[in-house]
Amino acid sequence: MLMKMHHQQGVALAKMELAHGKSPALTVMARQIIAAQKKGIAQLERWARTLARQAEVAAPAA
Repeated sequence: MLMKMHHQQGVALAKMELAHGKSPALTVMARQIIAAQKKGIAQLERWARTLARQAEVAAPAA
Protein backbone atom coordinates (compact mmCIF):
# COMPACT_ATOMS: atom_id res chain seq x y z
CA MET A 1 0.00 0.00 0.00
CA LEU A 2 2.03 2.90 -1.32
CA MET A 3 0.01 5.69 0.25
CA LYS A 4 0.43 4.12 3.69
CA MET A 5 4.20 4.10 3.17
CA HIS A 6 4.02 7.72 2.04
CA HIS A 7 2.22 8.70 5.25
CA GLN A 8 4.65 6.65 7.37
CA GLN A 9 7.55 8.52 5.81
CA GLY A 10 5.87 11.80 6.73
CA VAL A 11 5.62 10.61 10.34
CA ALA A 12 9.27 9.54 10.33
CA LEU A 13 10.45 12.90 9.00
CA ALA A 14 8.33 14.82 11.49
CA LYS A 15 9.74 12.69 14.33
CA MET A 16 13.24 13.57 13.15
CA GLU A 17 12.29 17.24 13.44
CA LEU A 18 11.02 16.65 16.98
CA ALA A 19 14.24 14.87 17.91
CA HIS A 20 16.71 17.25 16.30
CA GLY A 21 14.95 20.48 15.40
CA LYS A 22 15.51 23.80 17.12
CA SER A 23 12.54 25.86 15.95
CA PRO A 24 9.48 25.96 18.25
CA ALA A 25 7.28 26.71 15.23
CA LEU A 26 8.55 23.63 13.40
CA THR A 27 8.03 21.53 16.53
CA VAL A 28 4.37 22.54 16.50
CA MET A 29 4.15 21.80 12.78
CA ALA A 30 5.84 18.41 13.22
CA ARG A 31 3.31 17.42 15.88
CA GLN A 32 0.46 18.48 13.60
CA ILE A 33 1.95 16.49 10.73
CA ILE A 34 2.29 13.38 12.89
CA ALA A 35 -1.33 13.62 14.03
CA ALA A 36 -2.62 14.19 10.49
CA GLN A 37 -0.51 11.43 8.92
CA LYS A 38 -1.52 8.91 11.61
CA LYS A 39 -5.15 9.79 10.97
CA GLY A 40 -4.54 9.24 7.25
CA ILE A 41 -2.89 5.87 7.92
CA ALA A 42 -5.86 4.77 10.03
CA GLN A 43 -8.26 5.77 7.25
CA LEU A 44 -6.26 3.88 4.63
CA GLU A 45 -6.26 0.78 6.85
CA ARG A 46 -10.05 1.03 7.31
CA TRP A 47 -10.52 1.29 3.54
CA ALA A 48 -8.25 -1.72 2.98
CA ARG A 49 -10.23 -3.83 5.47
CA THR A 50 -13.52 -2.76 3.89
CA LEU A 51 -12.31 -3.57 0.39
CA ALA A 52 -10.99 -6.96 1.54
CA ARG A 53 -14.38 -7.83 3.07
CA GLN A 54 -16.18 -6.71 -0.09
CA ALA A 55 -13.87 -8.86 -2.21
CA GLU A 56 -14.62 -11.89 -0.01
CA VAL A 57 -18.36 -11.35 -0.41
CA ALA A 58 -18.07 -10.85 -4.16
CA ALA A 59 -15.93 -13.95 -4.68
CA PRO A 60 -16.63 -16.53 -1.95
CA ALA A 61 -14.28 -19.48 -1.58
CA ALA A 62 -15.19 -22.55 -3.64
